[in-house]
Formats: sequence, C-alpha cells, structure tokens
Amino acid sequence: RQCRVECGTVAEEEESEDPLKAPPQWKPLLLLVPLRLGLSDINPVYISALKASFRIPQSLGVIGGKPNLALYFIGCVDDQVIYLDPHTTQRYGFVDQKLSEEEFDLDQTYHCKAASRIPITGMDPSVALCFFCATEKDFVSLCKSMETDLVTGEKQPLFELCAERPAHWSPIREIPTDIDAAYAASHLLGFEHLDKGLDTSDEDFELLG
Repeated sequence: RQCRVECGTVAEEEESEDPLKAPPQWKPLLLLVPLRLGLSDINPVYISALKASFRIPQSLGVIGGKPNLALYFIGCVDDQVIYLDPHTTQRYGFVDQKLSEEEFDLDQTYHCKAASRIPITGMDPSVALCFFCATEKDFVSLCKSMETDLVTGEKQPLFELCAERPAHWSPIREIPTDIDAAYAASHLLGFEHLDKGLDTSDEDFELLG
C-alpha cells in the first residue's frame, strides 16, 4: 500500500524565486507510483485522494483496469473515471495537413467519439499513478502538490513522501559500467547448463477440478 517518493535536497529549494541551477544535470522524469488500494476492491478511504491525483498538473493519468481488463484512466467525473482502452487498434499512417480524405480519416482515429467511463469503485485496486516532469521545477511543484493534495490533505494518504532517503533503507548501488555488466553476465550460470540429475521436478502434472 505504501510507496515512498524521494524529493532529495530539491524540496529545500522550492521556496526560491530563482530558476533552479545546473539544468544539464536534470533529465525529463517519468514517475510511476504503484499502489495497492485494497484487496479485491478499492477501499473507499482512498477514493478522494485518487480523484485528487488527476488534478495535479504533472499527472499523466493512472494505469490500471478492472478485473481481467487493463485500462488507462485519464480523468474523472464525479464518481466515475474516464478511460482509454489500450487494446483498441487503428490503421497506421501519417497525418499532414489533412488535405486528403485519407488524412482526414486517419486524423479521426486520434479522437474518441464518446468518453468511456466506469464507476471508480469498479476499478481494480492495483494501480500506478503516472506523472511527467520535464524540468526540475516541475518536479519541485509535483512534490509540493503531492504533499498538499495526496498526503497531508487526506485522512488516509495514498503513500508517504520523504524529504530524504530513509536511514533504514538498503544503500544505493552504483550503476554498473559496461565492463562490470559483462563480467557479471559471464559468471551467471544458465539454467540450461544445470545437471538434470539435480532437478527433482516432474514435467507431468494434473489439473484438479
């Protein structure tokens, strides 16, 4: 249920009026926050915060679905969520100035004829909030909105927001270089090379009704 988003030292600069320094060090960030908001159904205590997440400027929506069907939620109206179905297929093509009938028809595939909705209580409780920060300033704004709208502003917050890495977390591992990665890969033992005599499993199995 809990997920921690680290702001680092950036949070200390959010009151500054000056533009954030060192823009070359910042890379656009796509942030996915996976959450489990209930067992088989969404717990009603999380609905208010979930709806509030759509109003954050950096929000890209919510990855989720309903039982046995993946959906992409892009907003909400009252107690219903608006979704796009990622399984919908369209013709491939380019849309230029929409001067020809073919270009006009292709352009129509980028638009929905109707808004598809389901009750928010009908969502599967496993979701992932999606946010995009093009600049460091966007990230500072996102952290502030999360703290205000999703954490302190709710009786039951969706997750915790930490200003720095908790001390009890395991240390950060350095990203391996290409040489390190090649060395590690060369020492991996492939399953296909295992002695079959060490495998006590049986390929035959039965389905019990």
